[in-house]
Formats: sequence, C-alpha cells, structure tokens
Amino acid sequence: MENNNQKVIRISRKKLIITLVILVVLGLGLRNVLQNTFSTARMKSASSAPGIETGMAFPDYYNEPSDITDTREFLKTSYSATLKTRDVTEVVKEVKNAVRDVEGRIDRMNSSEKYGQISFVVPKSRFEEFRNEIESLTYAKLYTENISSQNLLSQKQRIEGQTENILSTLASLKKQKADLALKHTQAVNVINREITRIRVELANVRVTILGTIELSAVTLLREQESILMGQEIIQKQKLSGENNNYTVQNQNLDRLISNENNNLTNINKQDSQFANNIETVNGTVSVYWISVWNLIKEFSPINPWILIIVIAILGRYFLVRKGYLSRIELV
Repeated sequence: MENNNQKVIRISRKKLIITLVILVVLGLGLRNVLQNTFSTARMKSASSAPGIETGMAFPDYYNEPSDITDTREFLKTSYSATLKTRDVTEVVKEVKNAVRDVEGRIDRMNSSEKYGQISFVVPKSRFEEFRNEIESLTYAKLYTENISSQNLLSQKQRIEGQTENILSTLASLKKQKADLALKHTQAVNVINREITRIRVELANVRVTILGTIELSAVTLLREQESILMGQEIIQKQKLSGENNNYTVQNQNLDRLISNENNNLTNINKQDSQFANNIETVNGTVSVYWISVWNLIKEFSPINPWILIIVIAILGRYFLVRKGYLSRIELV
C-alpha cells in the first residue's frame, strides 16, 4: 500500500540524462586509466624481480637450416606458465615439489607474498606428467601456458660439419706424418749408403797407402784419402741436417695432430651436450597473487559491477515501496 506521507523528489529528465552520460564517460575513462596503471605496475614488478624472464628467446645459433633436403628434427621445447592464486608461497612450494617429482633441476627460484617464480629443467620424457601437475595447482581460468618448440637442425648440422672437417684434417695430418717418415727413411738410407761407399773406398785407399813405397803414388793416395774424408764429413752433415729437419717437422705435425684430437674431443662433447639438451624442457612458472575482487571477476559470467548496480536498483525499489526512501519523479 502506498504511503501518502512519503516524500517525493522531482528531478529534471534532461539534467538526469546529461548527468548519467557524464558519469558513464567518466567511469569508462577512470577504468581505462586504472587498467593501464595496474598493467604498467605489474610489468615493472615482474621485470624488476630477480631472475625474472619477461620472454623466452632462443640463442642466436637457432637459425633456420640452409639445407632444405635435410628433414631431420631435433626439437628443443620451452615452456612457460602463469598461475594466479590466493596463496603464492604455498603454490611456489608445490611447483618446486613437482619439478623434483619428475627428477628435474631448479635453476632459479624466488617467492614473496604477492609474486613468485621458478625456472627449471625437466626431462622431456616426463614433461607431460609435470605439465598436468602444474595445471592441477589452480583453476583453469587462473592458469595460462605457452609451449614452444624449435628445431635445432642447424646446430646439429654445424656440429656434424665441424666433426667432418676435423676428421678430414686429422687424416691429412696423419698422411703427412707418414709421408714425412717415409721420405726421411729413404733420405737416410741414401746418405748411409753413400757414407758406407765412402768408408769402403777410404779403407781401400788406406790399405793401398800402407803397401805403396813410391812417394808420388803415396801423395796421390793421400790426396784421395783427404777427398774421401771430406766427402764423409759432408754426408754426415747431410745426415744430421736431415735428422734435425725431420725432428722439427715431425714435432710440428704431432702438435697439430694433438690440437685436432683436442678439437675432436670438444666437438664430441658438444654433440653429447646437444643430445642432452634436446631431451630436456626448459621452463618458467610465474605465480601471481589475486585479490578476492579479481577472483570474482574471473569466475563471474557477467561484470560484477552490473550485478552490484542491479542489486542496488532492486534494493532501492524495495525500500521505496516500503516507504523508507523518497520516490523520484522525472519532470
């Protein structure tokens, strides 16, 4: 029943419409300003926190392979996830336990009341198990993820090319060493044969000198002996030079071969590390605190402000009907 003593407030229809338009415009403007402010503050907070990675970039050696006929795939997987929760510290602990459960490795971790992050590596064979565990830590609406894969074929091709070059260089150096040894042996044999010939002739000359009485003949034999002795000295010098030259060249080749063997060991180690790398997944999980209001906004089918306005309108209508509030008439 209507209360005749109820107070009535008369409002100009035109002024009401203008006021509502102004309020709507101001409300939308204020909303945009607040959203931009909160977004900027959140980005600054995330980027300034120690160990935060704002993006997942692959190293510069992840170039596209040049040989399009090579269809092999060596996929390196990277994973990042964002969780929203009311209890950041507890969720960070759960993420850490999930990494340990799949025999992964934690590389970096930080946790506070409003924000936490863990960077880790997990085996590719247990990645799906780990991913499901992380996804179960919060509601689907509060979980986002990004999974990317890059074919590291170009890196594999580079390792294979370097290995091939090293093996080719090693084979060439070993052949040079064998050829050097063969050439040295042949040269030494030639010199030794010449020395043997000279020594035989020298011995014969000396025997002849002992059996010769005529002075002129002895003089000629002595001259011949002197010539042969000089030839022997020259051949010995050639032998010494050959040995010294061989020793230097052989040592140089041994040093080069040793360097290439070291290079081969290093490239084999790189190949092993490459194989281990593609069998793991690098990841980052970021955990953000969420307020009750934002939690309501996430799960509400419509904007919470609309619900509040509808409830306020219904509440006023009920209070006006009961006579507790003044009626409003548009004029």
